[in-house]
Amino acid sequence: MRKSFQPQLTLGCTPIEQVEAPVKTKSHLAALAAALQYIYVQPEWNQRIFELLSSKLIEGKKKTGREGMSLWEVFVLAQVRLCMNISYDELHQYLQLRHVGTGHYGGAAYRLLCGQTV
Repeated sequence: MRKSFQPQLTLGCTPIEQVEAPVKTKSHLAALAAALQYIYVQPEWNQRIFELLSSKLIEGKKKTGREGMSLWEVFVLAQVRLCMNISYDELHQYLQLRHVGTGHYGGAAYRLLCGQTV
C-alpha cells in the first residue's frame, strides 16, 4: 500500500521545505527543484497531485503487500525523468551512479537536484 509521503524524517536529512534550491544556475533541474519544493509545501497542490496519483496507482488495488515508494517519490522521479528526457532505466542508472539507490529516491533525488550531498 502506497502512502502520500513519509512524514518522519530520516536522521541527518534536511526537510524539503528548508532546502535552498540553487538560483544562479542554468540547469533545468534547478527550476524543477524549486517547483517541486513549492508543490510540496502548498497543501492545495499536494492534495490535488496525491488525488491524481492515487486514482491512477492505488484505486482498485488490494491494500496488502509491500509499501513500495511513496506517491511523492513516484511523482519526483517521474518529473526528473521528464525534465531530463530520459527513460526510467537511464534514471535508475543515473541515481545509482550518484549513490542514492537506497530506496529513498524522493528525498534523495530532491537533494540531488538541489546540489546537496546525499
